[in-house]
Amino acid sequence: MTKTIKQFPTEAAIRQRAQEISLARGSRPGHEIDDWLQAEYELTQLPVEHLAKLAAPKSKRANLAVAKVAHAAIILAASGLLQFQS
Repeated sequence: MTKTIKQFPTEAAIRQRAQEISLARGSRPGHEIDDWLQAEYELTQLPVEHLAKLAAPKSKRANLAVAKVAHAAIILAASGLLQFQS
């Protein structure tokens, strides 16, 4: 069984999550961009621990793709833009 990484979420999915975030904090105006970015982040993050559980890629090209994703996660974590849950 091959596991695949989900594609980037649709604009509609991001909009829906942003509305949920807005409602959760009382729908106060002036935070629309923050809500959108938070929704986008939540829907696109791929924890490194999930990558570790994936089956090893069978091609050099796939190995390179996984390495690039892991590298990006490390850079984001180091910059504080990605936080891991324990």
